[in-house]
Amino acid sequence: MAARGRVRRTGPGTSRRFAACLAEATDPRVPVAARAARVYLDVAFVHPFPDGNARAAMLCLSFVLARDRIVLDVAAPVVRVRRRADDLPGAVDLVRLVTVLIDATRRRGA
Repeated sequence: MAARGRVRRTGPGTSRRFAACLAEATDPRVPVAARAARVYLDVAFVHPFPDGNARAAMLCLSFVLARDRIVLDVAAPVVRVRRRADDLPGAVDLVRLVTVLIDATRRRGA
């Protein structure tokens, strides 16, 4: 058990799972908001580091968006709510939130 009662998901397959979730975030057939939300949840769920997984998840989300030339001007709503990778309605809500943040960033930049 890790600090605060959270189960650490590190183990022999962690590096492989982490690399796979990052690779899946490159599929251009999937909308960028869905790819970014997915990688965020995957990194948070795979829990590849002893500390800083939420920060790593946010960095991965930002990286996926940046590859598509999107830099959110507001990202705090993403990190304010604790999210679970196995919560399908929550995952859909995260995709919607990322879409709203992308649209708002584009409007403010126009």
